[in-house]
Amino acid sequence: MPGHIQDVYSNSADDDSSGSYDSDVVELRSDEFSDYFVERNGRLFHSSATCPYPLPVDTPEQQRLNVQHNALFHVLGAHYVGPVPELLMPESRRQKIVVDMCTGTGKWVMEMAEQYPHVRFYGFDIGTIISPPASICTSHSLTSLFSVPIATRYPLPNVTFELHDMGERTRYQGSSIDLVHARSVSMTVRDYGEIVREVSRILRPGGVFISGEWGRHPSFHPNYDSDPSLQTPSFCRFFQILHGALAQRGILPVAGTVHTILQSTGGFSEITSQTHYFPIGPWSTDHIMQRIGKAFRTVLSRYMESVRPVILGHGMNASDLDHLYADARSEILNTEGLVAVYYSVHARRM
Repeated sequence: MPGHIQDVYSNSADDDSSGSYDSDVVELRSDEFSDYFVERNGRLFHSSATCPYPLPVDTPEQQRLNVQHNALFHVLGAHYVGPVPELLMPESRRQKIVVDMCTGTGKWVMEMAEQYPHVRFYGFDIGTIISPPASICTSHSLTSLFSVPIATRYPLPNVTFELHDMGERTRYQGSSIDLVHARSVSMTVRDYGEIVREVSRILRPGGVFISGEWGRHPSFHPNYDSDPSLQTPSFCRFFQILHGALAQRGILPVAGTVHTILQSTGGFSEITSQTHYFPIGPWSTDHIMQRIGKAFRTVLSRYMESVRPVILGHGMNASDLDHLYADARSEILNTEGLVAVYYSVHARRM
């Protein structure tokens, strides 16, 4: 995996004040697409030898991420937390710049770019695969996995999508970015502090960092006095095994600790944390949350399939894992009050 960012698709405006960034990228050639990805057990993964990110980057994963993205918008009420409208107000002397780390499907970037057309957006990810060229679809064994793009092939004029390994330093100049958005990035590095240090480097003084991470643990809504270990033992066992498998790769839990990590740097102020609950299943009395709950139950099931290779690679027998999954899914289907927990933090660069 090359250390520099490679442009996958961009649609830069001619008068873009951030044009120096666009001129730095190297466009990915058609014959290079297959060099960045590898097929294992019918799923598509990035091929980087240095990035620990364990999840697939194929069509089923895209669909899961899109449902998750839409649910986040409904629960948060926006595509962000924090003082984003104020931060991204137009200025006559320069164009505002936003970076989305681990952009995934690119939906956050595209929807934000439509909302803020005067702002320049960059989205990068180690698995930001756009619809590949026809030569790949006709000659490569990954055809079916490429059937739906991970990020849009036709970005808006103020959007650029790029391939980049989070373990490498970004190409952005110090103190040049107004907003950095980092959602579900904790599995891309072995030390989340690396991300915070890079965010601190590229953010302008007064710029904002937004972090969002999902808790990898079974939980009940605060209104339910229930113990996951008693009510959903197999679901708990799933997460315990997953934690062990991820730890073997050097990936440790981060959700819920980002606030403390930011405080420890001494470089951020106005650090604000929130905890958001997403129902798993249609148990909520609110109609919208019932729909989200049904969708999130599917999201969770697909997540379990996405991490299956990680758990099997940790040494668990496939038959035993099938039984564990069956029991865990039964608990998820029949237990009221289960939630997925999303931890958001926003802070201002000093």
